[in-house]
This record gives sequence, C-alpha cells and structure tokens, in this order.
Amino acid sequence: MVRSVPGVTAVETVTTLPATPATGGAVQVQRTYPDGGHGRFVVTELPAGTTMVDFELIAGRWLRPDDTTAVVLNQSAATRLGDPEVGASVSIAVDGVAATWRVAGVVAEVGGPATAYTVPGAVRGTAAANGIRIRASGDVQAVTDRVERALMAAGVPVAGTMSTTELRNALDGHVAIFIATLIALAALMAVVGILGLASTMSIAVTERTREYGVMQAVGATPKAIRRLVITESVLTGAIGCLIGVALGVPLSGAVGDVLGELTFGLPLPGRISPAGLAVWTVLAVAGAAVAALGAARRAGRLTIRETLNHQ
Repeated sequence: MVRSVPGVTAVETVTTLPATPATGGAVQVQRTYPDGGHGRFVVTELPAGTTMVDFELIAGRWLRPDDTTAVVLNQSAATRLGDPEVGASVSIAVDGVAATWRVAGVVAEVGGPATAYTVPGAVRGTAAANGIRIRASGDVQAVTDRVERALMAAGVPVAGTMSTTELRNALDGHVAIFIATLIALAALMAVVGILGLASTMSIAVTERTREYGVMQAVGATPKAIRRLVITESVLTGAIGCLIGVALGVPLSGAVGDVLGELTFGLPLPGRISPAGLAVWTVLAVAGAAVAALGAARRAGRLTIRETLNHQ
C-alpha cells in the first residue's frame, strides 16, 4: 500500500510500546510532561538490519536478528536504568509485565524519548506495528501527504507525522537559544574589554608624558607618537587574542559538555571554526585600535613644554 505511493523509496514498520523501568519486580511510577512526549520511556521494535536509523554507538553493538532477549538503549534510557554496563541485565515492564533484558549496546539519540530498542517479536503480546518510517525522494511534504491519504483510504488512522527536517529544526531551536546567549555574553565581555583597554591606555599616556616630551625633543612627530600608542594597544589586543584562544578552546568544550548533558544527556560535539576565530580576532584587534584613539590623540597634542612641566 505505502510502497506503491509515488516518491516512496523505502518503508519500515515500527512498533513502539509504553514501558517503565522496573526494579525487583516492582514497576516504577514514571511522570511525563503534558505533551506525552517528554519524560516518556518506550520500547521500540526495529528490524535488526534497519537503514532508517543511524545512531552513534557509545558502547557495545547494534541489534542482531537473534537478539530476542537483548536491547540497545539510548543515553536517556541508560540514565533512567542507572547506566548499566554492556552485557548487564535490566528489568523493563511493558503493560505492567516486567521482563529481564540483556544490554547489547548504548547509542546516542538526540531529541527522542528514553528508548529501549529491540527486534520485532521480542516483546510478548505486542500489538501490530503502530508506526512507519519512509524514505522519500523529491518533494517530501507532497510524498507525506500522499502516504497519509493512502493510509486513511485503507482505513488506517494517522495520529501525526514528522519529517527529520522538522525534528532537526526543533533541536536546532533548542541549541540556538544557548548560542545566542553565549554570543551576547561574548559581545558584552568584548565591550567591557575595550573600555578597560581604553582606560589602561589613557593611564599609560599620563604616566609616560615626560617620555613623549623627550621623544619630541629628539625629532618625533605627533603622528609618530599617536602611531606608537595605537600600536601598543593593538599588540595588547593581539596577545589577548592568543591567550583567549588558548583558554577558550578547552573552556568551550567544558561548557558544551555541561550544556549538552543538561539538555540532551550527551556532550555537545566541539568543532573549531577557523572563520569564527578569524572574525573575532579581527574584531578584537580593531577594537583595541579604537580603544587607543582617545589616548593617542591626547598624546599627539602634548607639547614639549607641557611634558617637561608635568608632575
């Protein structure tokens, strides 16, 4: 039925059942958010050789066709079950009936509920498949609409659909909040740094007033003195960039680990952006030059008489 829909290149049936971790034969009571998604614990039956999902293995291996007593846990399910080791036994209840499973592996899954994956028929008394995954070509939304119409025409109700693009956009929206916050903090710290450097250069000009007078006495022009002050500020900014990169890379990794664990139960992958480093370096050096303009202008206006009379 679905395979004959134009644009569908692959179909996979899925059975997802509500479950709860169980300890000592007693089923634990679990709480979920009102949307029925966040906070869930489910058991999902997938074909062992599925090509519809491609999770990153954290430990162990993926399912095999004969794994009727084994499960692969995502990181959320592993946390709910006390982070069992690969090969350990865990107790999971489906429809109030607890069963013991062997952990074959742990995978990283972002955005899904706590899930224990197993092969079809592994859960006793499971109902027929209650979901399908399709791979589409061309206009994904148009193919999805055709699939929905074909299912409804066959008398199969459709509770809802979601494309991987929608899921990815939702996850990106979660991360974008952190990114925007961190960028705002970085910009605020840059402004504070520029103000601090401007104050430092102003103090330096005051302390070196007599030096500038001696330089003018031996032939230095106001332009040369201004250039000297600005160069010193720019070098200070460049050195600050080097220190910032040396400290920022490991600290960024630590922040990504903390935010990822709090949000998704996984550390966020760290990638260094050469373009981003280049942009921030240029902005820092330019900001250092701007910070020194006032002090450089004041140093260039000093006369020999003023510098020698300076106390």
